[in-house]
Amino acid sequence: MTKKNVKDDEKMRLSLVLSKTAFERLNVLKDRTEAGTYTEVILKAIKLYHDVVLGSDIIKIMVTKDVEGVISFHSVLPNDKKS
Repeated sequence: MTKKNVKDDEKMRLSLVLSKTAFERLNVLKDRTEAGTYTEVILKAIKLYHDVVLGSDIIKIMVTKDVEGVISFHSVLPNDKKS
């Protein structure tokens, strides 16, 4: 991906090579979230990952609930800022 005088709202094209497993996961997410496109799934995943990683100083535990109603707790540890 190249960047030449890119405006903040300008769209960029990205080409991905995924393993079969990663593509199957992407497909499951697309179906479960009723997303219209794979791009929509990827954009939402990037936003979530961004919020978890950059918000990790604030977020200490993430709670998830699966389709069967099982609640899981996941520790979200901040990056080691000493190194």
